[in-house]
Amino acid sequence: MRVNDQIVTAGHFNSAANRLVLSFADKKFFCVLDLAAAQSNAAEVLYWRLPSLTKLGMPLVFASDMDKLLVGYDSNHIALFDLLNRQVHPWTTENTNSLPRNFLNRYNKFAGALQITDSKYLLYTSYTFCVLDLNSQVPNSVESV
Repeated sequence: MRVNDQIVTAGHFNSAANRLVLSFADKKFFCVLDLAAAQSNAAEVLYWRLPSLTKLGMPLVFASDMDKLLVGYDSNHIALFDLLNRQVHPWTTENTNSLPRNFLNRYNKFAGALQITDSKYLLYTSYTFCVLDLNSQVPNSVESV
């Protein structure tokens, strides 16, 4: 890792899982660290080096529970990762290319993300928000209220 690549661009800490998600200036260094392993002086602190979905842009916001990690990108794309099986979640594979164009073309970028329930997430910007329901079909367009 080069010196300039060590710049952290975004981070997220899940206190229940004791995991830290870090996104670096160099997109290939996108990872989840297991801080419980670090406290026990385990040799393996790196839990998972996340796949770099570079076509989606730079990760901006995160929300996670024990088994899923939601990532909102600067392109307004959304990806979900399966932390238990350490793979891209099936929702991402099925829906990455079907997000509404009028949602992706918004100028305002994500400012934060919260998990509401096991299958619902709230993503917000400085003046708007959206609710992502993993159990619902992704619409063709979003309605601005």
